[in-house]
Formats: sequence, structure tokens, C-alpha cells
Amino acid sequence: PLAARFDCAASTTVTIVGAHAYRLQAVACDMPLLLVPLQGRKGLRHGDVQLDCGAGDFLLVHRALQFDVENTPDRDGPYRALALAFPWHVVELARSLLGPHAGAGSEPAHAASISVGALEAIVMPLRAYLEADAQDPLMTDYLALGLLVALARLGHRAFLMAHDPSTAAR
Repeated sequence: PLAARFDCAASTTVTIVGAHAYRLQAVACDMPLLLVPLQGRKGLRHGDVQLDCGAGDFLLVHRALQFDVENTPDRDGPYRALALAFPWHVVELARSLLGPHAGAGSEPAHAASISVGALEAIVMPLRAYLEADAQDPLMTDYLALGLLVALARLGHRAFLMAHDPSTAAR
């Protein structure tokens, strides 16, 4: 199963497990977030946008956002997913690194706040990140940066326009 392919030592990653379907409303996320369903399905709604994905896909929340989420287990086991938050200092590093390589007009002014993609395209950098020693924050940031670069190269670039919300906004 997909869940067996990922072990997690990274400190900014959480494993979500649910035996029953459930919904959460107005979930506040204050930094870019990668959601990877390992078993079951994840639905995410922000305004008029409704996205759904399962094992083999990922959802990327590109900026600070409030959304509704629904997690549904498969018939043969619980819902399981990874949630990986990208600290703003790593997003800024990605912006600095990728900025000179971005073509003019590469992102529309209304770029999506959430995108969906195929997990297979990021398996290698994701695995490297997840296997990082949580006691080595420099290496963890380096591998998170590599994951953001891989996502950007696949077209998931809207996080590059996002900014850390103010204390008042949080």
C-alpha cells in the first residue's frame, strides 16, 4: 500500500488518521501546506472551489487560507494522510531561487490558492524530506526547499506569490 512507502521523521509533518468519515469547517492554515492522502479520500473546499483526491495524489495549499475539509476512509481501513507545512523562511528561499528563472507572466494574477497533482511526480523529493533527521533543521529546510522547487517545476507555483500573514491577520 501507498502508506507503507512513507516513513516520517521530519518535525513539520503530521500524520492524520481517522477511522470514520468526518468534516472540519473553517480550518485555518497560516503557511503553505502539502496534503498527501495515503489511504482514503480528502475533499477540500475554499469558497466556490471544491477539490477531491485520494491515494496517489496530493493537494497543495499555496498560501495562508481558511478552508473546509472532509476525510473519508476506504472500506478496508482508516483514512491516513500526511500534512507537511512549509515554513515561510523556506518559501522565501524558494522565491529567491526560482524568481530569476520564472518567465514573465508565468502566473496569472488570480493564481489558484489550492492545486492538485500526481504524487508520483514528487515521490523522490518527498521521500528525502520525510526521511530527514528532525534533529538537523538545516538539512530539513534544504530538503523542504528541494520539494518546493520540484512542485514549482511541475507548475504548482502560486506559493511563490504568497506572503507570511501579519500577526493581526493570524
